[in-house]
Amino acid sequence: MKKLILLLLVVLGGVMQASAWGDLYLICKENNNWANGSNGKSDAFKFTCLSENHYRATVPGSYIKEGSWYFRFYDSSSNSWQNISPASNEADADVTSDPAYTNWQNSSVKAFYITQNTDAKYIHIYVTWDTSNNQWEVSSSVVTQQTTYNVAFTNPSSWSTVHGYAFLDGLKLTDNWPGETLSENNGVYFFSFNGTDNARIIFNDGGNGDTHQTWTFVVTNNAVYTYDAMVGDQTVTITKDYGTFASPYPLTFPENGEIYAYKATEISNNKMIMERVIGTVPAKTGLFIEKKTAGTMTVSPCATVDVDASGNYLKAGGVSVTSDDNTYRYGFQKQAAGVGFYKITGSAIEVPADKAYLEIDASKVGNAPSLSIEIDGETTGIKLINWEDVDANNDGQIYDLQGRRVYQPTTGIYIKNGKKVIAK
Repeated sequence: MKKLILLLLVVLGGVMQASAWGDLYLICKENNNWANGSNGKSDAFKFTCLSENHYRATVPGSYIKEGSWYFRFYDSSSNSWQNISPASNEADADVTSDPAYTNWQNSSVKAFYITQNTDAKYIHIYVTWDTSNNQWEVSSSVVTQQTTYNVAFTNPSSWSTVHGYAFLDGLKLTDNWPGETLSENNGVYFFSFNGTDNARIIFNDGGNGDTHQTWTFVVTNNAVYTYDAMVGDQTVTITKDYGTFASPYPLTFPENGEIYAYKATEISNNKMIMERVIGTVPAKTGLFIEKKTAGTMTVSPCATVDVDASGNYLKAGGVSVTSDDNTYRYGFQKQAAGVGFYKITGSAIEVPADKAYLEIDASKVGNAPSLSIEIDGETTGIKLINWEDVDANNDGQIYDLQGRRVYQPTTGIYIKNGKKVIAK
């Protein structure tokens, strides 16, 4: 059966008898040679100090899948290996369900053990100083479920490589440092691993020190991280009912959210046809936004991307653009003729990083100075929005979606004061 040995190294400041012992380590062995320790800390699971004189170590569930699982305590304060055994008179102390105690007596026959559990994923071992009897209390808990964590990291430091290292107490959840080499998409690195509550992650470039690794984060599933923080909800700002948007993070647009997001997928008769996207879009995806409610609009970052952003004529900003003979670029703006996408000519203009622009092969649009917009709105069933007519006729009158004035509207979708209304 597999066995775990607890080593006590380096003096730590505690209370009462706690001050006599050092950092706690759990060593796994395949045999009965308890007084081994030849590998030092290299094969150890280090206990995490949860609070003063309260420690926890976590080991893989595989150690109690076959037979009963034993471990013993060792004292290295005198540079010699000694058995530290349960305080009870029984030969062994089972800490599977109830805690046991130790007064650090030296015994070669008594040990602590946890009963077999074939469903175990992880085992937590707890060691706590009990002030009521001046002894260490030893207990355990078995975790039978684990989580597949998906997280993402943006790389503002422009590291040449990015690694993800995950651990839980003294248990490595990934490869040895620096961990797994991460794949990249649009400046975002994606990391997936198995773990349980309170797992921690460090992103790094393979080195050590502040400039080579991030803070240590307690992992949140599907979270996106920067160098020193977890990314929170992002605010989408557009001044009117429509606008463009782009983000350096993958963002989730729900089906019934405050805004609808679209990608530009097709051009027909100088109309830009928009296709709605629902789910998490990749970082730096150009989007067309339709406001659905008043006030501040927020969307959540997510590390699990499920929207195909390919074939999208909308490009993320943060660059200077103009048109040339082969490629036309259009900015979303208001001009005398109305609000829409207008061709950018002459000197390059800077598109803000949180906005988007259209980039189209010149052969697809002739020499069109502007493009109207067709929205694939599932609630309307009527797709054409003529921006010039809508914007110009903000006069209280009623117009159909082709911009023609309607004096006696029947059931359907109309434009009044620049906004869509439904006649029933």
